[in-house]
Amino acid sequence: MLNKENKNFMRNYKIINFVSVNTMRFSKMKRILYRTFIITFVFILIISCKDKEDVTAYEDPKNLDMTEFTFIPESPTSKVETNLVFNGCGYYETTSVEIISKEIEITKHFNSQLKWPCVLEFDTIHLGKLKKGEYAVLLQIIDVNPFVADSVYFSEAKTLTVTNK
Repeated sequence: MLNKENKNFMRNYKIINFVSVNTMRFSKMKRILYRTFIITFVFILIISCKDKEDVTAYEDPKNLDMTEFTFIPESPTSKVETNLVFNGCGYYETTSVEIISKEIEITKHFNSQLKWPCVLEFDTIHLGKLKKGEYAVLLQIIDVNPFVADSVYFSEAKTLTVTNK
C-alpha cells in the first residue's frame, strides 16, 4: 500500500502532468491559430493589392459617372481609329488634344463664374489611328475663372493599350 507521502506525490504528479499536457495542447492550438491567421491575412492582402485603376481602360460609356472617360473601340488596334468618350457637363469645351510620343493630353475649359447648370452629355474626342504601345492618357478640366484658387478643376489619368492585331 502507498503511504501518505507517495499518495501526495502521485496526486501532485498527476496534476502537473495534466497541466503540462493541456499546456502543450493549448500552445499547439495557439500555433495552429496563429498560422491560420497569418495565411488568411496574407491571402486577403494579396487579393486587395491588385491595381484597380488601370485594370482595363474600357468601360461601357453608358456606365460612366460624371467626369469619367473611356475609349472606343474596346480593344483598340493600330489599324482602327480610336476615340475617347467623355461624360461631363455640356459646357466643358475641348481646347486641346496633344499626342506626344506615348502621352496623350486632353484639356477642357469652362468658366465657373458663369454659374451654368451642368447638363450631362457624352463628348467623343477623336484620337485617330495610334501606333502599337501603351499610352498614358491625361484628361484635365481647367476652370478659366480668374478668381478661383486652383484652376485645375479635375484631372484623371488612364493607360490605353494599342495592339497590332
